[in-house]
Amino acid sequence: MKHIITISREYGSGGMMIGKAVAERFGIPFYDKNVAELSAEESEFSSAFVESSEDKVPGVLSYSPFMYSNSVPVYDKVFLVQSDTIRKIAEKGPCVIVGRCSDYVLRERPDVVNIFIHAPMEDRIRRVMDREGCTKSQAEDRIRLTDRRRASYHNHYAQGKWGVASNYHLTVDSSVGIEKAAEIICAFVRIIED
Repeated sequence: MKHIITISREYGSGGMMIGKAVAERFGIPFYDKNVAELSAEESEFSSAFVESSEDKVPGVLSYSPFMYSNSVPVYDKVFLVQSDTIRKIAEKGPCVIVGRCSDYVLRERPDVVNIFIHAPMEDRIRRVMDREGCTKSQAEDRIRLTDRRRASYHNHYAQGKWGVASNYHLTVDSSVGIEKAAEIICAFVRIIED
């Protein structure tokens, strides 16, 4: 195994679980929320702040105080710190990285495989209801809000629209199940490594 696998995902599609299963199958490190902790170690931000800033973009007014200074809005700083952390992680070798625009951050590397995980809305609603103990209506609201935030974040910091199949090497419908989705990704990576 010689590739770095990035996973972008719809909320409730099981992308984190699939990423973890892929990492376990290949025996490589898995990075998700621990990227925030590693980023905090390299910056003046706490890991809680880095994590709370994920999927947030500065509004237009956030830039006006900085127009005539050398300063940068805080969400941009967090993105830059996380980007640097992701590059350092990738330098260590094969791994799985979930989210955080890692597909874009590592776009220059030829050893990166970008995956997008999606699922039908009903499957996603059921997964969120089970995981978070909420109603169907609450789950649907959380899915729409989180997907909107993820798309906004990706579209703000990266090139190419979030979730558009042509921006990824492979898209996988997780309604086949977590284990089968992980098998599909592993088979794809093995094929391109031959």
